[in-house]
Amino acid sequence: MDPGGYLRAYDEKDIQLICCQADGSTLWLVPPVVQAGYMNSLRWSMDIIFSWQLTRDRPKGKEVVRYELIVRDEDLPTYSEIMAVLNGSANSFRIHNVFPRYFRVTGSGEVRFLEDLVDLVSGDLFSIVEIWSGGLFMLMAICEDIYAARAEGELEVEEVLYWTLVKIYRSPHMLLEYTKPD
Repeated sequence: MDPGGYLRAYDEKDIQLICCQADGSTLWLVPPVVQAGYMNSLRWSMDIIFSWQLTRDRPKGKEVVRYELIVRDEDLPTYSEIMAVLNGSANSFRIHNVFPRYFRVTGSGEVRFLEDLVDLVSGDLFSIVEIWSGGLFMLMAICEDIYAARAEGELEVEEVLYWTLVKIYRSPHMLLEYTKPD
């Protein structure tokens, strides 16, 4: 099967890895004997493991973090779906829930997925000013006057308007007074 000795450096894991690459047909045409053996190996119970290697700057000694995910049986394609792809009667199959949308790497190097926490955030983002106030036209007018005074070189007027704005934001009473709806 290997008269040139090209495959001696590879073991069975390497050969299966090469056969499963998305562009495997351009790199190496899989011999029918190997494909038949691979198709027979799918009948056995085996785990599919995806692993990530995350690199970060800190903390020292934990720059590289590795995480492995064993795919659950209910997320795997059926045997018939895989066989259809290998026989050429189908183009693809899907493995579900492999890539997390959000994850966090702790200082200790533990990887935590945040899929469950995403549902707790509503997505509605408001600033405190938008919640507490009905109209912001007076504050916007002061900000526009600050820019106009700066453009005209009226630095004293700009300073007075700026400190007025600071006083308004420092006092909840003044903030409500300036932003109450008409």
